[in-house]
Amino acid sequence: MKDTTLRRILLFFLFVLIVLVAIAVISVRTIGRSTATNDWVNHTHAVIDRLDQALNAQLRAHATLRAYAATGEEADLNTFNDASSDLTGSLELAGALTRREPETSSRLGEITTLVEKSMQAMREIIAAKQAGDEAGVRAQLIAFTTNATGNEIQRHLVQLRETQLGILSERDSAAYLQAQSTRWIVWTGVAVNFLLLAGAGWLIRDDLAARRRAATALAEANTQLEIKVQERTAELTAANEKLSLENIERQWANQALEHQLHYNRSIVDSISDLVLVLTKTGAITRVNTATLRLTGGTTADLIKQSFSQVIRFPAGTQGDPVLTAMKEGRDLRDQPAVITSRRGDLAGVLSLYPLRDQNKVIGGIITLQITESPSAGRA
Repeated sequence: MKDTTLRRILLFFLFVLIVLVAIAVISVRTIGRSTATNDWVNHTHAVIDRLDQALNAQLRAHATLRAYAATGEEADLNTFNDASSDLTGSLELAGALTRREPETSSRLGEITTLVEKSMQAMREIIAAKQAGDEAGVRAQLIAFTTNATGNEIQRHLVQLRETQLGILSERDSAAYLQAQSTRWIVWTGVAVNFLLLAGAGWLIRDDLAARRRAATALAEANTQLEIKVQERTAELTAANEKLSLENIERQWANQALEHQLHYNRSIVDSISDLVLVLTKTGAITRVNTATLRLTGGTTADLIKQSFSQVIRFPAGTQGDPVLTAMKEGRDLRDQPAVITSRRGDLAGVLSLYPLRDQNKVIGGIITLQITESPSAGRA
């Protein structure tokens, strides 16, 4: 009888050992696949980041080109060169990252060809500006603006980024499923082993119950305590995992918001037109880089000052159109205005867009497009 019980116990432990080895082998393979998937996820993140940088660099290059064509400032030319370098460098890195992805690499090749064509046109505009050929600059700038190459580059970049985001979503899902599979394999193996061990314990208890009743009672008590500890540990582990997941999601949300705010600021600063954000009383709360460059002032010089230090209206204009439009809560389009700059007074066209909070006007955004200087118009 004892020999039979011993053989059964040995069989149970042998089966437990087999299950443990199987779990270890399957877990190692699953973890290896999960690691490879995570590497692909990081690779896709890197490609998306380079595409974002290329898109941003393209916008900056176009904006600074127009600024240089208008002002001829060396700083604008340097900014254009930096943006051009960032654009080509980002595309080269994206191409290197996607060398083993024929479709993506082919699309990047098309984008690179369009970028080289656009860069050639922009260099011709800069050369004309440096040569002092203002008529040629205007003609080439008009041709460059009407050419759809820039929009085609942006469209291709956005489409490729959306494709990479779709790939990233698929790879994230695959990584999550692999992690879930590993978790289920481990817990299933633990449950099977626990049942097997419980069966071995039951055999031992059944065989030695008469002589080891006290020891069996103690073993049962220890087993119950172990179960409670395992349950409590599982509850704490689940709570910690949930808390960690919430923290990670919160960090992702904050990072996404910071990225979006930075992206929005970059877009505003890359606009070649003047942009001023006003309070309801007409005080300046924010200006873009083009405004600082044209006026020659600093942010500290303009913030909290009245917009009339930078903008005034031609003689004969009744009242203040900007304050009147904000008071009435309506847009103001194509209003003639005169901009005070470090190079003298410049004629421009003003547009106002009220800012609202719960249907209440709290300020407004002014955009100014330079048309020509009054002296040039009289000439």
